[in-house]
Amino acid sequence: MPDLQLTDIQTALDAAGGRWRAGPTTLSHLSLDEARMRLGYVPGPEEPTLEEREQQATAALSAVTIRFARDAAGVGPAVGVGFPASFSWQNVAGHNYITPVRDQGGCGSCVAFGSTATVEGTLRVLRDDPDLNVDLSEADLFYCIAASQGRNCANGWWVPPALDGYKTEGVPDEACFPYTAGNQPCNRCGDWAGRVTRVPGWHQITDHNQMKAWLSTRGPLATCFTVYQDFYSYVSGVYHHVTGGVVGGHCVCVIGYDDAGQFWICKNSWGAGWGEGGFFCIGYGECGIDATMWAVDAVDSNIGTLEALFSVGRNQDGRLEVFARGTDLALHHIWQTAPNNGWSGWNGLGGELSTLPLQDNNADGRLEIFARGTDNGLYHIWQTAPNNGWSGWGGLGGILTGAGVVGRNLDGRLEVFVRGADDALYHIWQTAPNNGWSGFASLGGTLTSDPVANVNADGRIELFARGADGALWHIWQTSPNNGWSGWASLSGGITSTPAVGRNLDGRLEVFARGNDGALWHIWQTSPNNGWSGWASLGGLITSAPVAASNLDGRIEVFARGVDRALWHVWQTAPNNGWSGWASQGGVLI
Repeated sequence: MPDLQLTDIQTALDAAGGRWRAGPTTLSHLSLDEARMRLGYVPGPEEPTLEEREQQATAALSAVTIRFARDAAGVGPAVGVGFPASFSWQNVAGHNYITPVRDQGGCGSCVAFGSTATVEGTLRVLRDDPDLNVDLSEADLFYCIAASQGRNCANGWWVPPALDGYKTEGVPDEACFPYTAGNQPCNRCGDWAGRVTRVPGWHQITDHNQMKAWLSTRGPLATCFTVYQDFYSYVSGVYHHVTGGVVGGHCVCVIGYDDAGQFWICKNSWGAGWGEGGFFCIGYGECGIDATMWAVDAVDSNIGTLEALFSVGRNQDGRLEVFARGTDLALHHIWQTAPNNGWSGWNGLGGELSTLPLQDNNADGRLEIFARGTDNGLYHIWQTAPNNGWSGWGGLGGILTGAGVVGRNLDGRLEVFVRGADDALYHIWQTAPNNGWSGFASLGGTLTSDPVANVNADGRIELFARGADGALWHIWQTSPNNGWSGWASLSGGITSTPAVGRNLDGRLEVFARGNDGALWHIWQTSPNNGWSGWASLGGLITSAPVAASNLDGRIEVFARGVDRALWHVWQTAPNNGWSGWASQGGVLI
C-alpha cells in the first residue's frame, strides 16, 4: 500500500516477534480507496462498532487465558470439554468439506461471500459429502437481496440480514446468476425460485468454547473483523496486527482452529493468489475476529437431491433390475434372481456417468440404458439377449445439459430426448426396431428443466418441460412414430421438473410443484387432445413430483415434504378424484 512499505511491516514484525510472514501479494499494491473496496462489513444498527468488537474479543481472550492457566497449572492451554485441541474442515480424515476460494473483486460484498461460504460448507457437512457440487450465487445475495435493502459495493452490509435473505427468499446456484464485481442489476435466471437453497434458522455465538464445539461438529462459521493496512501483505503464518491504520471491516468464513497455536483458520474471498491459497490464520482475540460468530442451523437445498441416481427396469421374464451410478461414476446394477423375489449382488457395467441412467425395453424385450457421460455426450449400453448379457458402452454424440428421457414409439423404436447446450430439445431415435440410430435433431424450444414424456392413447409420444417463462410447455408427435408439432404453452407457474402420468382411459395428466410449493396438475379432457386448466392438489413439497400408476389404473404421486419425509397423494378411483396428502415417513435427502 502506498503509505505502508513492506520494509515498514517487516521492521514491525521483527520488533513484535511476529508469527506471520509479510510479502508482495495480489492486493498489497492497492491504494487505500481500492483496498477499502475489497472489504464491505459495516456493523448493523444493533451491532457493536469495529472498535467495540475488538474490545469484546480482547476481554474474552483474557478470560479464556486465565481459565487455561488455572486449568493447566501453567503447562499450557487446556483442551475444552467436547471438542478437540485442533480441527479444520479442510482435512477431516483426508477429506475437504470447504468449497473453493472465490474473489469478490473491487466490490464491498464480503458479507455475501463469507455468509455463502458458511452455507456451502455447512451443506456439505450436513450431507456428509465433501464432493457435493454446491456453488451458490453471491451475486444474487448481494445484487438482489442486499440491493433491495439499499446496500451496494460502496456501503457494504452485515451478516444477519444476509442469513435472513437465505431464510426468507433463498439463494439460487451460481450458474443462475454468475458474480461479476461492481454494482450489477439483479439479473436472476427465469427459474431461480425453483433453484434456491434456504437456511431455516441461524444464531450467533459469543463464547470461544461454543465456537470450537460448533466448528468441530456442525460446520463452519461466519465472522467479521477489523482490517488494518498490514493485513493486505499477509503471506503465511498466524496474523496479528503490527502496523498500519484501520482500513475497514471485513467478513470471512471460519473453518477451524488450533488451541496449541491459539489461532482461527479462515477462508477469505480475495482469490487463491492472496495468503495461503486464499486462506489465513489469525490469533485468538485479534482484530475482533471472535467477538461474535454466526452459525447456520440447517440448510434446505435441492442441490444433488432432485435428480435420482437410479432407475428400475423390467426384464422380458418379469424380473426387476435396478441401475445406479456408483461413487466411481460407473453404472452398477442388481437384479431379481427370479420373478417377484430374490436378489443378486451388485455388479459393475463400467462407463463414466454424469447423470442418472435412463432405461427402456427394446421391441424384442432387451433392456437398453442411456446416460450422459462426463464429456456431456449421450452413451448407451444394452442387453445382448433378452434377460441377460451386456454389450460394451457406445457413444451417440450430442452435447447434453441434463438427464433426458426415453420414449418408445408405437412400432417399438426407442427415442431419446435431451436438453441441449442451447436449452433446446433434441432427439435421436432408432432407425429400425431393436437397432440402428439416427443423428441428433433439434425440436426447438427453450427448456429450463429436463423433458418428461408419455404416450397418448393413440400411440403418439408427447413431451413436457418447463419453459423460460416458468410455464409448462409441450410438443407432440402429429402421428404415431413420426412428425412433430410446434411447442405450445399450457401456462402455469411451476418450479420443478414436471411428472406425467396416464389415466386408465388414456388421458395424460401432468404434475408439478407450483410457486406456492404446492402440487398442481393439469389433464387432458379427452384421450389424445384437449386440456383442462391448472388445479391445486395442495401439500407443500420440496422436490419434483414422481407419478406412477397402480395396478387398477389409479395414478399416485410422491414427493418430499418440508419435513423431508416422503408424502403421497392418490386418485380415489381410476381417472378421477383425489385423496388428501399422507406421510410415509423417512428422512429424504
